[in-house]
This record gives sequence, structure tokens and C-alpha cells, in this order.
Amino acid sequence: TMNAFNLDREEKKEPDFERMMAPAPPLSPSKERAKAAGSAGLSELSKQLRILQATNESQAVEINRLERQLRILAELQGINVADLRKALEEACANEAFGELQHRVAKLRAELEVATLAKQKDQSKQSAAPHIANLELKVGEL
Repeated sequence: TMNAFNLDREEKKEPDFERMMAPAPPLSPSKERAKAAGSAGLSELSKQLRILQATNESQAVEINRLERQLRILAELQGINVADLRKALEEACANEAFGELQHRVAKLRAELEVATLAKQKDQSKQSAAPHIANLELKVGEL
């Protein structure tokens, strides 16, 4: 009599060891380079990602520490943290606006110099792209 164990054994096929042991077909040189570059690129990206995540986590911890200190100091001084935060944001915005105005003034001065240089016959060709670039920068700001 055949039991289930024997039936299972008979139905199973033996693996094709010759096919399993045969070497994989060789990759073309370009595919080999792509495979090597891909794995090197991925490992480099993975490393950069881990570094950035660690930096981000470190910065988040530092921000939390500073916010705690700010709350404690504000409470000691009787200052509302929300009002202090608003004042700091305003100060930063004013500083950024001042930097932007300085940058625009600098670009306008460079534009004026380039325009004067363009007026000279000998430098018309070389100054035109520079002037156009400066005009674009001033327009963006």
C-alpha cells in the first residue's frame, strides 16, 4: 500500500543540478560597468542619506534644547514666548530684507558698470551677455 508520504516523494521532481551549477551568461562590458556604477552610486547615496538623517536628528535635538531654554528664560523674565518668537521672526525678516536691498544695489552698480563698458566700441560684444544676465538677476529680485 502506498501511504501519503510515499506518494509525495514520488511526485516530487529532482532539481536540475546541471542547470543550477552552470555559470550565468557573462554580462556585456557596458552592463558590468552599469551594474558596478549603480551599486557604488546607491551605496554612496545611502551613506549620504544616513549622514543627512543624523545631521537632521542632531539639529532637531538642538532646536528642542534651545526652545526649552527660551521658554525657561522667557518665563523668568515674564515674557510671552509667542510674542518673543514673533519679534524674532520680524527681526529676521527685516535683516533678510536689508540683505536683499544690498544685493539689488550691488547688482545695479554692476549693471551700470557693464552698461558703461558696452558703450565703448571695443567691448560691445563681450559686455552684452553680462548685461543681460545682470538685468535678469535684478528682475528676479
